[in-house]
Amino acid sequence: MIVLASRSTPAGHAGGHDHATIIDFRRRFWLAPGFTPTVLFAAVFVSASPLIVAINAQLLRFYRSRR
Repeated sequence: MIVLASRSTPAGHAGGHDHATIIDFRRRFWLAPGFTPTVLFAAVFVSASPLIVAINAQLLRFYRSRR
């Protein structure tokens, strides 16, 4: 049985967003672009760390030897 959601609003609720929800959305929206460059910058160093490079080299040798 499929139940479709009603588009009517509950009694006593105007259907709009309250002020706190809008403020929270705006705060989170501007945090995301602020953290994105930092995460991308850190990802470059993690992927180029000597340990990761050494592990990748070992895996590459292993897979080439199995052919």
